[in-house]
Amino acid sequence: MKIAKKETIEKLRPVFESVVTDSGTAGWAAVEGMKIAGKTGTAQKFVDGRYTNDYRASFAGFFPAEDPKYVMVVLLDEPRTSFYGGFTAGSIFKEIATRIAGLDSDVRRTYPGQQLADIEHRVAPKVTGLPRSSASRLLSGQNLSYRVSGSGSHIVSQEPDAGEKIIGNTSVTLQLGNVDEEAREGYVKIPELREMNMRQAAALLREKGLDIEMVGSGTIYNQFPLAGEIMQKGRTVTVRGRARSMQQVSILANQN
Repeated sequence: MKIAKKETIEKLRPVFESVVTDSGTAGWAAVEGMKIAGKTGTAQKFVDGRYTNDYRASFAGFFPAEDPKYVMVVLLDEPRTSFYGGFTAGSIFKEIATRIAGLDSDVRRTYPGQQLADIEHRVAPKVTGLPRSSASRLLSGQNLSYRVSGSGSHIVSQEPDAGEKIIGNTSVTLQLGNVDEEAREGYVKIPELREMNMRQAAALLREKGLDIEMVGSGTIYNQFPLAGEIMQKGRTVTVRGRARSMQQVSILANQN
């Protein structure tokens, strides 16, 4: 039984693929080297004619996105850590999908030369909104040179923009200004932690009165909540990290 025209599905697929990216709502469901498409769900429970403070979190996805072979739905009833489906159910989806991909030779992930391309064409991290010291640590941690102009406590603009490729020894230009970091008393804005190492992120979060939960080690590639969101002091930010491969370390050493 068909649920929609093939043309309609082809138009929607890129939208669902974008959900499973670092900038999407289900970045925690991403499996490196394999395209996944899906949709998150966060539902407040309706009991006895009224909404409660309890939630169901879900993520439904399929993979490989370009030639689907598996579809899976993860549903959590009243998850303890967070009620956002992309974070809780998405993380479980990732673990199961990784296991399946490792057992099924048809969907096993192979991207030769990808690591080399990622090093040769580095991507500018987002530093706008960060204190000058935090931006400096983040850029230095990626071996990126930078220039600073203006006055103020925070970075208000950058060139190249976040996400753009940096080729060779191009410097990142930072413009200083003043930013109201706290939305209201007792709350802080979550900083950009991706591309920092665990120690840098832990120090920065503790300065802001936040705790940190670290999954993995090495360089941070994902975080929850995302940068720019507002969180009450004393709450926990979760980060995922992965160590650089020996090939990446060797390339960086030769560049320097």
